[in-house]
Order: sequence, then C-alpha cells, then structure tokens
Amino acid sequence: MASRARITVVNDTESFLSLIRDALEDRYMVATFDGENLTTARLKQSRPDLIMIDLVMRGRALSGWDVIQLVRADEQLAKVPIIVCSADSGQLRNRAADLATIASLTVLEKPFGLGELDAAVENALEPPATNGQAAG
Repeated sequence: MASRARITVVNDTESFLSLIRDALEDRYMVATFDGENLTTARLKQSRPDLIMIDLVMRGRALSGWDVIQLVRADEQLAKVPIIVCSADSGQLRNRAADLATIASLTVLEKPFGLGELDAAVENALEPPATNGQAAG
C-alpha cells in the first residue's frame, strides 16, 4: 500500500483548520498550524507533500506571504506545491503577478466547495508530466 500524502495546513482560524482536517484526513495525513510561532523548522517536521496556507493571518507575526517566501527560500521545502486559500479577493487581484511567479502554486478562493478542494489537492499532488514520455 502506498503511503498517504502529507498535507500541512496553515490558517489563523481554528474552524477552517478543523473543516479542512475533517475533509481530508480520511485520504491524507493532515498536520495543522494556526500560524502562531510558525517556523520553517516546524513546517519541515511535518514533512509536507503539499502546503495549504491563508494569505491573511491576523494577529500573527508572519503573514501567508511571509510563510510562502520562507518555504520557497528553504532547500527542503522549495519544491513543495502550495495551495493559497484566501477570501481576500482584492489582495489576490493586487498580488496576481507575485502569485504567478511562485512555482507550483494554486489559488483557491474562499468560499469554496469540497469538490473544489478535492480537485485542487489532487491536481497539486499529481507528479509533473515528463517531457516526451508516454505514461504507461
């Protein structure tokens, strides 16, 4: 049996963390962080195959943008796919160019349905296509 993918979720709202954990934990190993005292070392300990993160984390020292920059600057985490979850459509529009430059990043605008969540997670976890080789 293949091991289950590890998803690390970072959000400042416990209800969101619970919702995502409940939606995904039957198929994936889910680690959650509320953004308080978050470090790249703590993220690395969760050994993520995918990171889901909110952009706006009120009352936290680091914003989602800060965490994304730390992840992309870290050798072990740099290639981990990221799903940005945000209800701040204005910030998403204003930072669209920045988002487009971040490798392996998907944007999931809140509110989203469980079907959208499942599709985003499955797509983010798919291995990249190999150049010129047929699957089989």
